[in-house]
Amino acid sequence: MPVFQVEEVQTPEPVILASQNAVLPQPEHSESVVEILKQYDWNAEIAHLVILAESGGKNTAHNPEWHSGCQGSFGLFQIGCVNYAGDPNDLYIPRINIEMAYKIYKTQGARAWGVCTNGSVDCTHW
Repeated sequence: MPVFQVEEVQTPEPVILASQNAVLPQPEHSESVVEILKQYDWNAEIAHLVILAESGGKNTAHNPEWHSGCQGSFGLFQIGCVNYAGDPNDLYIPRINIEMAYKIYKTQGARAWGVCTNGSVDCTHW
């Protein structure tokens, strides 16, 4: 399974969520998620359904489960740590998360997301 990296980006100033004792970057507001999804060569509607099923559309979503020697899935598409060699906090930035999801999609297809393989989302025409 390939591990991808993206160019270095400026991470937005973090927001401290007192209820979770977590420090997460603020979401980007310059582009909507759907606008970003439409910039890629895939079915943006299905990609958006995958986001909603994986993270509830929350760019700060985090799953702490272990994956083949590392811990966590991050952001909109719940990108697993095994697929990203950079700072996992970058994956809370929608543009980066979507870029990584597209790279994974192009190499692994829809089978990379459990919501596609378990039937939660019909990804047949993604």
